[in-house]
Amino acid sequence: MDCAELIRFQLAHSTWAIGEIIRHARTLPPGAIEENLGIGPGSLRENIAHTVEAMLFFGENFAGRDFDPARYTDVSRCSATLDGLAELLSIASARLAGSVVPACERGLPDRVMWPNAEHGRLPAPAALAQVFDHSTLHRAQCVNMLKRLGVSPVPDLDPMTFCAAGLPW
Repeated sequence: MDCAELIRFQLAHSTWAIGEIIRHARTLPPGAIEENLGIGPGSLRENIAHTVEAMLFFGENFAGRDFDPARYTDVSRCSATLDGLAELLSIASARLAGSVVPACERGLPDRVMWPNAEHGRLPAPAALAQVFDHSTLHRAQCVNMLKRLGVSPVPDLDPMTFCAAGLPW
């Protein structure tokens, strides 16, 4: 197995898991996704939006470009609803995969552009870890929020469940 295959799997799993959170959030009563639960960015919608928008930021970093939300579909419009977040997730997933996978196939540079890191660059292994750890952290927060908002059962988001779903990566 090469690095790119592992990265494709991780990205596909992460995208699927966020999609599952959105799917389960659709079962909530109107307004519940806006309730500030004091976890992560605050509400479930804000947590999902932050996670998806970070995917865009990470993709730009691996592409060596400054993050500019104007390059994308109206981020604030998409971040306002679950339908918009699902749309933005599709865009962010494609952009992130489109920059990280080719970087792995070429051989990762020693450092990746990362504007909020010391000296604006991050060692490539740390950058990859940040991509996946960030998403995992916020997905766990979202599952906690879904549970607190009364969703039962909450989604099972582990890689084995993703594999059992038979989705391609």
